[in-house]
Amino acid sequence: MVLGAALLAGLLGSMATSVQAATVATVAWQLRVKDGEGRPLADTVVELSQPGVAAGTPRKTSVAQRNKTFVPYVTVVPTGSTVVFPNEDSVRHHVYSFSPAKTFEIPLYHGDSVPVVFDKQGVVVLGCNIHDSMLAYIVVSDAPWQAVSDASGVVKFDLPPGTYQLKLWHPRQQQPLPEQAIEVGSDAAVQTISLPVSAPKPVTTMDYSY
Repeated sequence: MVLGAALLAGLLGSMATSVQAATVATVAWQLRVKDGEGRPLADTVVELSQPGVAAGTPRKTSVAQRNKTFVPYVTVVPTGSTVVFPNEDSVRHHVYSFSPAKTFEIPLYHGDSVPVVFDKQGVVVLGCNIHDSMLAYIVVSDAPWQAVSDASGVVKFDLPPGTYQLKLWHPRQQQPLPEQAIEVGSDAAVQTISLPVSAPKPVTTMDYSY
């Protein structure tokens, strides 16, 4: 009878632990990224990590070519992710990258592309061998949480309360910004951070007919 009671207590304890683990509360946390003059900064890669937390799960996504422009301009993916490059234009494109994190070429084509696996952490710069004005970036990240700021400079996460390491990257940042620790409390919160960037380059107006 004593053994039965002990066994029952153990089972109940295990069930309580499982229920508690399954119902860990998350908090709606937002980060607003601004440039050095206080304006919203879109296309900022935001990475959050914690010791002992595994990297994000690889996924499949796309970077399209539309109106002779890469869309989106900045993408972040977990290491090991697959990216396709659909050409939605009436002209052919030749997508390439010479970046150490991923070197590849997709020769002239229309429509769907072969998939490319991004298996090394780092920044990958994309270009088109036919249209020099086309430029985009893929950031390959080992961080468990990652996102790109929207037109308002905002990223949103649902996070368990705790301490995180925050890392930011932007194509026009003037210098690397050191990682910093942030605290996520038990209530929804919005934090703001400034990232000095250089002025955007003038938009190329050349009208390609090919």
